[in-house]
Amino acid sequence: MTADFPPIPRYRARWQPVYWEPIPGSGEKITAGIAVKGNDGAVYVQPMLRPHLKKLLRENAAGADDLVQICLDSAARFLLDSFDLSPWRPPITGFSAGACKEAAANDIAGVAAQAGLACSVFGAASYQHEQHGGCPNQTLVALKKQAIAEALTINAAAKIYFNRKVKLPGGKIMETVGFLSPPYAANFGAIGNNAGMSTLSDIQAKLWQLDQLRDSQQIDAPAEVGIVVFTAAQPDHDARELHEEVRLEAGRRAIETPSAHTPAAAARYLLQKIA
Repeated sequence: MTADFPPIPRYRARWQPVYWEPIPGSGEKITAGIAVKGNDGAVYVQPMLRPHLKKLLRENAAGADDLVQICLDSAARFLLDSFDLSPWRPPITGFSAGACKEAAANDIAGVAAQAGLACSVFGAASYQHEQHGGCPNQTLVALKKQAIAEALTINAAAKIYFNRKVKLPGGKIMETVGFLSPPYAANFGAIGNNAGMSTLSDIQAKLWQLDQLRDSQQIDAPAEVGIVVFTAAQPDHDARELHEEVRLEAGRRAIETPSAHTPAAAARYLLQKIA
C-alpha cells in the first residue's frame, strides 16, 4: 500500500512580522504587516491591518493607516539589500520587527499567507472566512477562462497577450501575468457576495506583482497596469467594503481597478487596450 502525499512546495522564503504598539510603553502589540524575502531575492510585504482599522480606530483610522504604510514601505525598501529586518530601524516610534522564520509555499504571497495565520488574529480570521464562508458558483479561474475565450472570439490574434510568463526584478522564477501587451498589463480578481472569490491578500499579491512589473527595466515593461475586478451586479455590504479596500490599495500604487459584471465586459475592456 502506498500513500500519495501532496508535493512539497518548492518556493522557500524568510518572513518576519512587523509589529505596531499603538500606545507606546503599553507592551500591547498588533501585527501591522508581514515582511517576506524569498530565497530568490524577491521581497513582498503584506499589510494585515488595513481592512480593520476603521473598526479599531474609527475617526483616527486614516492617519494610522498612513503611519503603518510608511513603516511597511520602509521595511520593503530595507529588505531589498538586507538578509532580514534585524538591523532595520523603523522611521516611526512604536514599530518593530519580530523574529525571522522560514517557510515554504507555492509562491511568495503564499508564504505571507502562512505567516499571517501564525502571528495575526486578522490573518487567521481572513483564512477562516475564506474557507467556511461559501463562494458563488463561478470561481475566479472560471471567470478568467471565460473572459479569455470571449476575447479570442472577437480577436483571435490577442491570444499572445494572455497568461504571459515574466521574471520580476530580483526574482529567479517565471510568474504568470493575466494580460500583458506592450502598453498595458492586467491581473484578475473577483469579489462576490458572502465570502467573495478573492481575499484582500490575494488581490494585494496581484497588485504587488503589477507594481514590480511596471517599475522593472524590461523592454516590454507596461506603461499602465490594472486589475480587472469581477463584481456582482448587486453586491452585498461585505463585497462593497472589500471592493473599496481594493480601490484604496490600488490607488496608492496608481493602479487602475476597472469593474466587470460579466466575462464579456472584461474581454472588451482588455481588447480596447490593444486596439
